[in-house]
Amino acid sequence: MVSSIEPALTAALCGLVVLGLARLTHLVCESRASQAETARRAVSRERRRFAMDLHDLLGYSLSSIALKSELIYQLVPSRPEQARKEIDEVLEISRQALSDVRLVARRYRGMSLESEVSSVESVLNSLGVVAHVDIRCGSLPPALDTALATAVREGVTNALRHAHVRHVTIRAIGEQEWVRLLVANDGLAGGARGQPCLGGDGLHNLASRFDDIGGHVDAGATDDGWFHLMCEAPRGVALESVRPAS
Repeated sequence: MVSSIEPALTAALCGLVVLGLARLTHLVCESRASQAETARRAVSRERRRFAMDLHDLLGYSLSSIALKSELIYQLVPSRPEQARKEIDEVLEISRQALSDVRLVARRYRGMSLESEVSSVESVLNSLGVVAHVDIRCGSLPPALDTALATAVREGVTNALRHAHVRHVTIRAIGEQEWVRLLVANDGLAGGARGQPCLGGDGLHNLASRFDDIGGHVDAGATDDGWFHLMCEAPRGVALESVRPAS
């Protein structure tokens, strides 16, 4: 009786071993597939991050360099001293752009709203654009500071690229829970005035950045030929929310 049970028990045990090995093989394959998918998503996120940061950084810098170079060309015959001053500023913008690109490559780039506003105000003034600046938001968390500075850079870049701009308004107002930023410019030619607009890589990138920190972005033209970029985000943004490399 015992001898007849042993073969059956052995067969059952062998079946369980085979089933366990098959299940283990399946789990290993699933684990490897999951790891491959995680790696693919990480690479995709890094590519997107790098493209966004390069666009945000170099768009403004290259636009400023191009416009200042045109100004220098006009100044050289009649105002050489002013032309030399503008050349110095172009060199400084170029150095800053190179530094920014290196920071992006090292996967960290923090920005300051106040510093960015000061920089763009200087560029606008040198181009004969009147800048109306009102910054009243106090100390900001690093993630929010970087997002707002990026918004200022994007707004001014769009103004310099797409409008015959004469006036730019930059206003940041801080409340107890939220900070609201407006970047507006005149000189809009054509377009669907009065309609919301988030077209273009720069504005899409900016909207994504503010989504990451619980904020949002609205942009559009008004009937009087002005373009308004409006951003707001909660003041209580954790440090971890800041985009890497950014």
